[in-house]
Amino acid sequence: KVKDDLYKATIAKGDAAFTAQKYPEAKTAFTDALKIKSGEAYPQQKITEIDKLLADADAKKKAEADAKAKDAAYTAAITKADAAFNGTKWGDAKTGYNEALSLKPGEKYPTDKLAAIAEQEKLDADSKQKEEAYKSAIAKGDAAFTGKNWTDAKAGYNQALSLKPGEKYPTDKLAAIAAQEKTEADAKAK
Repeated sequence: KVKDDLYKATIAKGDAAFTAQKYPEAKTAFTDALKIKSGEAYPQQKITEIDKLLADADAKKKAEADAKAKDAAYTAAITKADAAFNGTKWGDAKTGYNEALSLKPGEKYPTDKLAAIAEQEKLDADSKQKEEAYKSAIAKGDAAFTGKNWTDAKAGYNQALSLKPGEKYPTDKLAAIAAQEKTEADAKAK
């Protein structure tokens, strides 16, 4: 009878702690109840249930911590990539946005930024190619101008103007050629 009363009181204590979600305290009570009556199924069931609840809570806490760390890493990658993007350091920006995408695949922002970088790199390459063609046309015009080959000089400067309309240097050179041609024509007419 004393054993039964002690068992019931210990179970009641365990149930109360369980209901209050004080799982370690409840587990201790149910373990004590098993020491009083070792063959009882109820305290063992409750201990098993508590172990599962504690494991689930730990797993949830770990998942939340992992998600928080992932978010922090993603934010750091985006911040680094944005700084590189704003400084037109395309390689560094791509690295940062790709790192962000590895943490959160399919995210729109880094995907859009990578597309913008690809477009900008193409524009940069086109601009560089255009600049090289312009310099080449100017060099051709200058060489012909120095050799007083006005036809080739005009062709070079006109090509340069077709690449960069309104540029002062080839416009001035064409004016100088026109003046020189007029001077030469006037000299021949005399």
